Amino acid sequence: RYAAMAGGKGTGAAEAMQAEMELLAGDTRGAYDSAWNAWYTARSRGQDSLCFAALFTLCRIAVLEGDCGQFTGHRDWRLKALNSAA
Repeated sequence: RYAAMAGGKGTGAAEAMQAEMELLAGDTRGAYDSAWNAWYTARSRGQDSLCFAALFTLCRIAVLEGDCGQFTGHRDWRLKALNSAA
């Protein structure tokens, strides 16, 4: 609702908070899916700070699962995507 009233600002916040909630509850699969949803939703409206929130959640999931390749992949690819949009 806020995003609609604010002209798109905050788009992806609900999804990012959902991902965080699921991660804190131990649901890494749900958190992963929600973080991706947050990333694409926020990216569609240029909400870089929320893209970073989603990215951070994805990186934390990778660390918790001990997947260094996934961690560096999320970090490098998505940071490049954000930098190219600037």
